[in-house]
Amino acid sequence: MKVLKWIGIGFAALVALVLVCSIFVGNDSSSGSASAPAAPAKTYGIGDTLNDGKVALIVTNIETKGSVGDEYSNTAASEGAVYVAVQYKYKNVSGSAIGMFEKPKISLYDPSGTAYEEDINATTSYSSQVGIDEKIISDLNPGITVKSCTVFEVSKELFNQTGWRLILVSDDVSFTINLK
Repeated sequence: MKVLKWIGIGFAALVALVLVCSIFVGNDSSSGSASAPAAPAKTYGIGDTLNDGKVALIVTNIETKGSVGDEYSNTAASEGAVYVAVQYKYKNVSGSAIGMFEKPKISLYDPSGTAYEEDINATTSYSSQVGIDEKIISDLNPGITVKSCTVFEVSKELFNQTGWRLILVSDDVSFTINLK
């Protein structure tokens, strides 16, 4: 029973840390628009290496799920919704440590260009399900590869449409992966 208590405390601390970080990162109110950035000329696919000179990133799997998690942390999608779970790994290919606020950012865009925000609770649950080894509050030293994931909750009906894409931004370089 003590183990479950510590897992609960750890989970609560992780959620609090992510919420605090989201306040300081990603709240750029100067843009004024939620539409997708202009797509680069080249698009990539699952398994392609995306390299900005600092980080080499590979999207390893994208799946839709009605619920995510394990026996300790399980989250179900809302009525009429589905989770889009993105697994990826990235390696520090630079000569210095990469700070926790410099990790690649992944956004999901629908066919009309509307951006979808990460579901932090579902991402945390999914992380425990698939064995993510990314360190939340640590720098990533040169030559180290970590596995990570991001989960989005979207309308099941809308996700059946074609034109969905992921845009990955790392060190101000963007990469597009067409999903449908």
